[in-house]
Amino acid sequence: MSWEELIGEAQSLFVQEKYAEAVSKFTEALAAGADPYLVHLSRGAGYFKLNRLNDALADFDATIGLRPESLRAHYYRGLVHMAREDHERALTDLNRVLAIDPDYGPGHFARGTLYGLLGEDEKSAMDMKTAIIKSEAQFQGFADSFGILRTQFTKAMAHLSGDRGHDPTLSLAPEEIKQLKSWLDE
Repeated sequence: MSWEELIGEAQSLFVQEKYAEAVSKFTEALAAGADPYLVHLSRGAGYFKLNRLNDALADFDATIGLRPESLRAHYYRGLVHMAREDHERALTDLNRVLAIDPDYGPGHFARGTLYGLLGEDEKSAMDMKTAIIKSEAQFQGFADSFGILRTQFTKAMAHLSGDRGHDPTLSLAPEEIKQLKSWLDE
């Protein structure tokens, strides 16, 4: 099987949420000559979904070694650091993401979540609002990030609300609610 076919099969398995099988196919594709950047980035996401954080981190480090300006590699490595509760490194990566692309809504969302965990309420609120505003063109990425970060998001929002006994919510201005509704209607 060619590396192209292996990549296609790995991506299909990933979409089907068969992450262990996808990781195996990505590894086969790498051995067959596939682009190391693509494989390490994709396999790292699979490892992340499997909660194999050290393996995910190694792949994202390799990806950044190949392309230091990779927004996605820094973003996902930041998520790994956040999951490992290495907040300083997570913040470094998420700041790098926003230096590469200040309009990247999922980066603002992740950093806002992190600021919430760190108790930096004003910074968290600003990033969360910015995430909503900046994410119109990237709404699917925002939703994907929300799925990945649900546990961290819930913790951060509980901290922000000051009440850990109920499901926290965000307060949005009327124009932000209107914009969010328009995105959901699309």
